[in-house]
Amino acid sequence: MTQRFSMKGHYIFFILASLIFWNVSTIQAFEYQGIIYDVIDAEAKTAKVSRGNVVSGDVVIPSIVSDGENEFTVIEIETRAFADCGGLTSLKMPETVTTIGTSIFRNCTDLRNAELSSNLTEIPNLTFGACSSLYEIRIPNSVSLIGSTAFKDCTGLKDFYIEDGPEPITIYTLWIKDLSIKNLYVGRELKLQQSSNLTTVTNFCPNLESIILASNMYLECHNNQK
Repeated sequence: MTQRFSMKGHYIFFILASLIFWNVSTIQAFEYQGIIYDVIDAEAKTAKVSRGNVVSGDVVIPSIVSDGENEFTVIEIETRAFADCGGLTSLKMPETVTTIGTSIFRNCTDLRNAELSSNLTEIPNLTFGACSSLYEIRIPNSVSLIGSTAFKDCTGLKDFYIEDGPEPITIYTLWIKDLSIKNLYVGRELKLQQSSNLTTVTNFCPNLESIILASNMYLECHNNQK
């Protein structure tokens, strides 16, 4: 009798634990204004844009989102958050975002404009991979690194602006030479990490029509080829 009760008690406990776990897991993800978010820290009230969103048109990510009960600050955009959204034409990030994953706009072939957060620190690989309609990009002065494939196959990219700032920015130039950049503005120290004998700005941007460099800019080229 005791054994049967014990087994029944364990079974009930398992069911209750499963329900609690299911309930907790379901409230970690929520939708707000057509975008899916994941809770990062329930106590700190922080959230991130989840991967696999399906959006189109002009999208603005708010800095504060709500699951209906609590409000959360959006501080991150997860890997492939908007990848393959062919109808996405523009996106504006909130200033609260400091981190983005790889490939967040990959294959967004209609994306023409993306306004990045001024607190972003890095633009990782394939962020804009195959965004063939992207025409112009402005790199905030908070960014210190652009990944080697961040703009891979952005065949329509013509204007590339690196905003003024006190800290240098590192760029891997091998991919840049394959783009059609015509206008380049560099407002701070630029460090070029490359794997070929590209030693001047005009060499790694062969289609340049105009270039503006900050008066105090130091151009440092690193040749990794042995």
